[in-house]
Amino acid sequence: MDATLKAFGPHIDILVNNAGIISDKYAQDITAEHFDEVMHTNVRAPLFMLQAVLPHLRRPGRIINLSSVGARQGYPSVGVYSASKAALEGFTRNWAAELGKDGTTVNAVNPGPVKSEMLDKVDPKVVVSVGISRFHSDAPMANSFPFGRSHNFRLRLWNRDQASRKRSRRL
Repeated sequence: MDATLKAFGPHIDILVNNAGIISDKYAQDITAEHFDEVMHTNVRAPLFMLQAVLPHLRRPGRIINLSSVGARQGYPSVGVYSASKAALEGFTRNWAAELGKDGTTVNAVNPGPVKSEMLDKVDPKVVVSVGISRFHSDAPMANSFPFGRSHNFRLRLWNRDQASRKRSRRL
């Protein structure tokens, strides 16, 4: 945080929580260590990044959490990853409710499969078995997602009012 503030000044306009690791284990093979590693990187780290950034976040600010279609669909051998991304989407909705009063937006971006080193760690038989035949390149994503919608993403926007309406409909 200190290096960022020194390089760019005292205010942060946007936080993009993009760090993540994949799970490559079937349910019977998940260990406590594997579970902790995925959850700490994909769920715990974004929480603590948010806490570090909040005192410096310009109001209204913008927070983008990189989630996954895996948060809403089941795929073999990536259960811990999917659960971690679903948890991150839960944080997204809650943070929108908590931070939205000053205009800060909190979004989850859910790309489809992206040809990357991370996807290469998933067993190719699993990738083929779920019918994934088209991959996005990471180049268009790097150029477009923080600033608006792109065909590569399903953008989930949550503001305080939306979160409140959803909560009241469930009660």
